[in-house]
Amino acid sequence: MRVHGGALARACNRSDPRYLADQRQLSFHSFFFVLSGFIIFENYYDRIRNGFGLMRFMFLRFGRLYPLHAAVLAMFLIEETARVFKNVPGGRAAFSDPNSMEGLLLHLSLLNAHGLYPVPT
Repeated sequence: MRVHGGALARACNRSDPRYLADQRQLSFHSFFFVLSGFIIFENYYDRIRNGFGLMRFMFLRFGRLYPLHAAVLAMFLIEETARVFKNVPGGRAAFSDPNSMEGLLLHLSLLNAHGLYPVPT
């Protein structure tokens, strides 16, 4: 797990308002995933139980998630391509860490969150 140095320092001083803001954000983030899991369970439980098929369910979920993932990835790809054609003073080179071609391949395959690349992509 990667921890930002500032976040670690705030965690040591629990009276810091930024620490409390971090905790609230984590709470709402967790709540979102619990709520969405509950909604998915409620919508699909009877269907899966009555022969809908787990593989069909997974295919439909993938079909809903991947197009959005690909659209956002395309926007980042356009931004990186624009870096090739314009010289950004003091900026990083196009398709360099953390937005390298290897990182792009990990994102295309949805493996970017598994720690396969040395820097967060």
